[in-house]
Amino acid sequence: MAARNSTTRPDDSLLLTLSSLLQSLLGAQVQVELRDDAIITGVLEEADGYMNISLSRARIQRHPGARVLEQELLYVKGTSVRFVHLPEEAQEAEKLMRNRLKLVDQGASAFSRRIKKPVPPPPAMEALAPLVSEFVTRTDTCD
Repeated sequence: MAARNSTTRPDDSLLLTLSSLLQSLLGAQVQVELRDDAIITGVLEEADGYMNISLSRARIQRHPGARVLEQELLYVKGTSVRFVHLPEEAQEAEKLMRNRLKLVDQGASAFSRRIKKPVPPPPAMEALAPLVSEFVTRTDTCD
C-alpha cells in the first residue's frame, strides 16, 4: 500500500473496500467464480455493498468442459460469489478506488455549497384550530 499523503483523509482506508473497487470497474470485463464452481464472464454493469453483481453479455460455464451458456443480462446474488477475478486494468486498484473517493468528495463539497432554501416561519397562533371544542359539556370541565 502506498504511503499516505497530506490530501488523504484518515478515514479513507475504511472506504477502500472490495465493493468500492468493483464500483470503480463498472464497464470492465470481469470473471466471477461462484461457490458452486461455475464461472461467469461478462461486462460489469452494477455492483453493490452486498456483492450483488449485474453482468451484461454474460457467458456461464457450470463446470470445466461444460457447454457455455450466454445471457444478455445476468444478476448474481452476492452470497453465491466466491471470487471476482479482476481485469488487467485493475492492477492499480488503490489508485482506482482513491479516484472514486475523490469523485464522492467532490459531490459532497458541491452539495455543501448548494443554495439553502429559507425555513418558513411557524404559523401564527390564531391560525391554529382550537384544542377544545365549543361543545364541551359541564361534566367534561373541572370545577
